[in-house]
Amino acid sequence: MELFVKGAPQQVVDAMRQTVTNMIGTLPPQFFAVTVITTSVTETSVSELAKLLYWLMVVAYSIRNIEVRFDMERVLGTPPKPPELPPGENN
Repeated sequence: MELFVKGAPQQVVDAMRQTVTNMIGTLPPQFFAVTVITTSVTETSVSELAKLLYWLMVVAYSIRNIEVRFDMERVLGTPPKPPELPPGENN
């Protein structure tokens, strides 16, 4: 996520943070013990849920960037390149 924050436009990063905040609320964790229980009977803390939601949005943003790049290459008639992972994530 750190690589995403460094490389993504600030407006995107701010929008994602605001979206996560709107989804889980803003109660300060030092005063409130908030847990979220789903119907797949999973219990987690708000901070862990926030990390998960943010990570999912980062993945979706990255996939959408790959889709847009692929569409542009197709429209422009250039041969597609294989998708690339951000630096430091090549496994």
